[in-house]
Amino acid sequence: MKFRDIFVIVAVLSGTAAVQAQSAGNFILSGGWNHFRTQSGNQPIGDTTLKGGYRDSYDDKLTLSDADAFSLTGTYFFTDHIAGELALTTPARFDGDGVSTRETHASLSKLRQKNASLLLKYYFFDAQEKLRPYVGVGISRVWFDNQHAKDNDFGLVTTYQTSFKNKWAPILNGGLSYQFNKNWVGGLSISYMPLTTTATTNSVATSPLNPEKPFRFENKTQIKLNPVITQLSIGYRF
Repeated sequence: MKFRDIFVIVAVLSGTAAVQAQSAGNFILSGGWNHFRTQSGNQPIGDTTLKGGYRDSYDDKLTLSDADAFSLTGTYFFTDHIAGELALTTPARFDGDGVSTRETHASLSKLRQKNASLLLKYYFFDAQEKLRPYVGVGISRVWFDNQHAKDNDFGLVTTYQTSFKNKWAPILNGGLSYQFNKNWVGGLSISYMPLTTTATTNSVATSPLNPEKPFRFENKTQIKLNPVITQLSIGYRF
C-alpha cells in the first residue's frame, strides 16, 4: 500500500469521526465500574446508653474499607457542550474495622450503600473531537441497607439492629470522554461526594440466668465516608 493510499484512508476516517462525535441530541447509555475510596480515617463509635440506666464512652475507633460497585448511566446532550446525566449504582459494601461486638458497642462490621445521581456536565473542545474533557456538578440520593447481627458469648445472647439515615449529598465531577467510533464511547472520571450519615444500633442482651429481663442498649455513631469515586465506563451512543 502506497503512502498516498494510507493518507487517503486516514483522511476519510478523520472526516467520518467529525460526524461521529458527541453533539446536541445524542443519548449515551453506559455501564461502568466504580471504586469508592473513603476518606473516613479513625472515627469514634460514640456513646452507648443502657435503656433506663448509665451511659458509657469507649476508645474504640471505626475505620471503613474502600468499596466497589457497578453503575448504569444515561447521558443526554442538550447542546454540543452541555449534557445532563442520570446514574444508578449497585450496592457498595464498606467493611468496618476496629469495632467490638459486645452488647455495649455498635455493630458496624459492614455498611452497604447505593445511590442515584443527577449531574449537569460541561464538555470542552468542539463536538467533532474524539477526546473531550469535562467537568460536572450534581446531587446524589444515598440509601443505606439496615444491618442485623447476633452474638453468643458464654451464654449471653445479643442481637443487633443497625439503621442508617439516608442522605442527600452534592457531587463534584471531572473526567475524559473518548469516542472510539460511530457508536462506542469510553470514559474515565473522578468524583468527590461529601457524605456523612448517622448509624443507630439497638442491642438486646439476654442472659440465661435471667431471660425474662434482657438488657437493652442504644448507640449512635456519626459516620463520615466522603468518598472519592473513580469510574471507568464504556457506553453506546444512540
